[in-house]
Amino acid sequence: MRALPKKVYLGQDWEITVTVVEPAVMGAAFTGEDAGAWDKTTRTILILKGISRERQWSVYCEELAHALIDKLTDKGH
Repeated sequence: MRALPKKVYLGQDWEITVTVVEPAVMGAAFTGEDAGAWDKTTRTILILKGISRERQWSVYCEELAHALIDKLTDKGH
């Protein structure tokens, strides 16, 4: 299975960075089965390091969906 992209674009105006991070970076805000996060302020998808590549892709798709929702509901768009 291919590696995750480092960047993805939603249209021409939204560049999203994809970063695989250590558990400590995810912080206390993430609990249980959280293996990823979407940070709208920095337009970054964070994915937990150490999970399988297949799981990384699943988490990536889920967080990308959150990003798309934010883009579509963004008042500045």
